[in-house]
Amino acid sequence: PHTLSPPSSEIVYDDNFRDESLSLDISLRTPSTPSTYEVYSESPDNSQTSGFQLRIAKQPPSRTVYQRILKPFPAIMLETQSSSDNATNLFVEASLLRSDSDVELPLCLDGNRVVRISTGVFASFKKLKILSTSQQQSTLFRIKFQLKKYTRNVFVTVPVFVVSNPIEVFSHTQYLSEKKKNSPPPPPNVTEIIPSRGPLSGNTRVVILGSNFYNSPNLRVQFGEAIVTATFHESGTLICTTPPCRDGQRSVRVRVANDGKDFCQTFATFSYS
Repeated sequence: PHTLSPPSSEIVYDDNFRDESLSLDISLRTPSTPSTYEVYSESPDNSQTSGFQLRIAKQPPSRTVYQRILKPFPAIMLETQSSSDNATNLFVEASLLRSDSDVELPLCLDGNRVVRISTGVFASFKKLKILSTSQQQSTLFRIKFQLKKYTRNVFVTVPVFVVSNPIEVFSHTQYLSEKKKNSPPPPPNVTEIIPSRGPLSGNTRVVILGSNFYNSPNLRVQFGEAIVTATFHESGTLICTTPPCRDGQRSVRVRVANDGKDFCQTFATFSYS
């Protein structure tokens, strides 16, 4: 085993996720905090870890500057298949991987690498920095988020993890050069909707995940042919309420427009039942 610094206890609570339609329980029981932690690679008892799944609620930036804090802050969400799953004393550890080979680069990631997580609570990594450029390593990077359970005064690896999209890291000189170029803002990008189904009558509160969302009064979400307003939460997260099913369309495409008119080409699917 090797020694890690004590985990960060930074947790982001979001009252918007208390709605029953999202089935999220935001209760959290805090374990006692020891001075050091030993990390073991063996898996814990299956009864303690079955049914867990990690989801990236907010991706790290696709491009960033060497030794600069990653923004938007990567955020991870924990899902369980059953309310009986033991979701206490869980943490997420971040590590940096080469995108071309998935080889870990332990000396190239700095910041709050270990964050507590619970169902309904985003584990937000607010101080991560990548300490090498893509040019130096001749590759893009990815961040691996590994679930761990604190038990009997040690961290035990849970066989559940998720990996981010690729990240390009460049020098300050490259960054200043890019800033001089005039380019239109990127269009919104939709990757997922949670939950992905609801009743025919509508009125289901949903979370839309993606990127390039703007906090604009013209922000709109399209469900098939129906258009609704949305609440901006972050550049990669929107919240809205589904409209009623129209014209018998049980499955509709969900798109986003920052200006209320030009809806993105990417979409998620929502089903009425």
